[in-house]
Amino acid sequence: MHVTFAVITAAWANDNPEETGGRRKLLRVNADWAQKAFDGEDINGNGVLDEGEDLNGNGVLDRYASGATALCGCIRLRIKEK
Repeated sequence: MHVTFAVITAAWANDNPEETGGRRKLLRVNADWAQKAFDGEDINGNGVLDEGEDLNGNGVLDRYASGATALCGCIRLRIKEK
């Protein structure tokens, strides 16, 4: 069995802990990017190598978009003393 998962986040605007439409929109954009990065050559997301999807000509449906790791964000941890 092969399992792949992504941690998807959205920034808090101005350290505001309230839910905002903008943050939810950014979360959806980030989730869409993660799915597209995983899909790689599978343009329509059906899990089958269809005509026109074999971008490198190797006859295999390759996952993970080329350069996807270059687009990954960073994780920042801020610890506040109480």
